[in-house]
Amino acid sequence: MSGFRGVWRVYGPSESARLHQVLTLKSLGLSLAHIGRLLKGRTANLPALPALQEDVLSVRINDLMRARKAVQAALSKVARLLS
Repeated sequence: MSGFRGVWRVYGPSESARLHQVLTLKSLGLSLAHIGRLLKGRTANLPALPALQEDVLSVRINDLMRARKAVQAALSKVARLLS
């Protein structure tokens, strides 16, 4: 480990909990800027999180449905070209 000077950063339970909040929200597709605004100086607004999760999932579902339609169209085009 070149450049390592033996300095360790110690994280407590509150920092660990905050990290898990950030990772969970990031996995839902939120930007770090949005997460920062959501968590700034307070814990997450727990009652609002399920609605936010639903919104993010709806966007993902719509994106996947559009991608699926594009793949299906490409498959149909390939099938027509090969027949």
